[in-house]
Amino acid sequence: MKKVLKKMFILLFIAFIPFCVNAKKYESDLTSINSIIKEVYFEKVHLLNFGATKYFNYNSTGKPGLSFSGSLFNDYSFDVDITLKLILYDKNNNVIDSYLKDITLLANDMLSYNVSIAESDVKYKISDVNSFAVEANLLTNVNAVGSTKKDNYYFEDYNIKVVVNNNNNYNVEESFLVNFKNSVVPIQKEIPLLFKYTREDGTRVKKKIELSDVELSDSYETLIDNGKKIFNIGKVDKVSTKKNYFFKYNYNAGKDKLKLNDEFVFFLINEEGFKIDGLFFEIVFPQEIDESKISFIDKNGLKLENVKYSVDGNILSGSFDEILSSDMSIAVNVLLEEGYFTNCSSNINFYMIMSYVLPVFYTIFSFILVFVGFVMAKRVSYKGGLCFNKSINSLELGFLHSGKVQEKDIASLILYLANKGYIKINKLKKEYRIIKVKDYVENDIVEKTFMDELFKEKNTLSKNDIITSLKNLKEKIQLILENGKKKKVFNDSIFSYKILFLLMIINIIVVMIINLLVDYQPSVILINILISGVGYLIVTYSAFKTIKPLEKMLYILLGLILITVPIVLTSYKAFEQGSLYIISYILNIVCMLLIGGISANMSNRTFYGKRMYNKILAYKNYIIELDDETVDAELENNNDVFYEIMSYCFVLDIADNIADKLKDKKLESPSWYNTNSFNLDDFYEEIQLICYDVFLALKNGGSIE
Repeated sequence: MKKVLKKMFILLFIAFIPFCVNAKKYESDLTSINSIIKEVYFEKVHLLNFGATKYFNYNSTGKPGLSFSGSLFNDYSFDVDITLKLILYDKNNNVIDSYLKDITLLANDMLSYNVSIAESDVKYKISDVNSFAVEANLLTNVNAVGSTKKDNYYFEDYNIKVVVNNNNNYNVEESFLVNFKNSVVPIQKEIPLLFKYTREDGTRVKKKIELSDVELSDSYETLIDNGKKIFNIGKVDKVSTKKNYFFKYNYNAGKDKLKLNDEFVFFLINEEGFKIDGLFFEIVFPQEIDESKISFIDKNGLKLENVKYSVDGNILSGSFDEILSSDMSIAVNVLLEEGYFTNCSSNINFYMIMSYVLPVFYTIFSFILVFVGFVMAKRVSYKGGLCFNKSINSLELGFLHSGKVQEKDIASLILYLANKGYIKINKLKKEYRIIKVKDYVENDIVEKTFMDELFKEKNTLSKNDIITSLKNLKEKIQLILENGKKKKVFNDSIFSYKILFLLMIINIIVVMIINLLVDYQPSVILINILISGVGYLIVTYSAFKTIKPLEKMLYILLGLILITVPIVLTSYKAFEQGSLYIISYILNIVCMLLIGGISANMSNRTFYGKRMYNKILAYKNYIIELDDETVDAELENNNDVFYEIMSYCFVLDIADNIADKLKDKKLESPSWYNTNSFNLDDFYEEIQLICYDVFLALKNGGSIE
């Protein structure tokens, strides 16, 4: 239990590291005193001209000293906190001294950094300082604040023109002037890819948007975060404080979801975090619209009354005279006749389609594999007579049946080799003797090893002699069989069905998480895949593995924590964007559990291994179902035939069935069994006892006590 808890703690610790560490770090190489770190780009913080200078007469004190200086520039549009550490080294690269300073860098600002060291103030010689290094830690989580601090600028004369097409696809053009507090810095423009709004009647609508054909009047970078596509536009310009921008894109609103009517909804402003002084819009529809069906709403469905607008045929235009605050959302809502929009796309991306198709396909494929294996097993029949296969001894038959080397199967070789003429058994009054008749002359290495080990000390063995003879026999035979037969019977793990099923589950996990996050928060896809994937595999493993109930519960608990934590900490709101995500997520989990269950119950045998296993089962049933007429016919042809198959029957645990079928038959003693008075019941009891003694000796490593 301690080992289980230890593993759980380690996995949880590893899993939470990505979420606990937000700081970013830079470490320079060792730099000699005579050199300078000219420019380093550390995130959007620049380290410029960092270097150290030695003085022999520092500040006219007559003693040496050292001056260290450099500059830091913050290219973010918000303030950031940094710790800067200067480390001094001697010529052997041993640390002499270090200096740590906390710095707040203002948005788009430059700051000088200086350290002055007089030898009179320290306990080392300045002449010993040979090199330095700089470490910088960016403490501000720039990913969290970068999209929220937009108070460095506001918008003027914001013009929006929307041309609506018949397929609910809009061509949008935006032009605006941006006023900056100080100088021009990169601005952010956000367009929700997944958004919700509430109609007047209270119904909630969730929409998925596709953007394409983006054109911008300035350079830009994009990212997707919290279901929004964020455009970081422009660069720093220390000279200007105003700048005009032009933004053009194609906006695909997808299929209309309103019953009885079609609906046009477009957010002019959607809580983008900046103020607007003067908003003007023009929307061109493909056909005329009814002015009475026009409304302006916020995201909660509440009507906005302070909008001036007019309708001229198929053109809706208007403006907002007042300054719009940074937390406003304004949408144009127009009810249209049913069928107004035609040939609309579903806006379902490749990953959404695959998140439904793949798990269903893999589950069906898994059931087909099971069904094919079942059909193969049903088709195998046995028609070979009482002797299974003379080239396969009873131990090998047991290995083909169970997939492992068992003590009772090794013990059966006593009877098998006796029937081949290598061993005799003498039955005395209260004990028995196992006698070697001749040396083994055939090519089977297992049979030879058994004979050599059994009779390595003497040729006549009592019950006690078996103890020392068979001490290490199981390990030797196991090694021989696993090296020579196992590859023929079982696939290597890399080629087994279990690996195939594992790869299918991993594929489902990857597609499922990508589908969930590609339109919401792609930056955490890898973290979710790795951590959640481990969780799913742990749950699948524990659900179908035979382990103690408490351990199984702890494993499942660990798996569920690993599955849910990444989503809760990063992107759980993605589920709120639509039922397709939730249905896909549940479908994937169910399919993974089904595939895991199938995998846990499927054999990793080769085709030969399966055929032989099924053939052995058919042989076993054949022996069990022998009727009295067949037994008499077999005895008439060969009186010893049932002695010859007795070793196989012991391996398959059907020796009692055979003994029962023969109890009323007149049988002579086999040639390899000597006794004063032969009786089938006594014979069967005696060979059971011998095999059991050998079994115990093998089981206990050379002891039958």
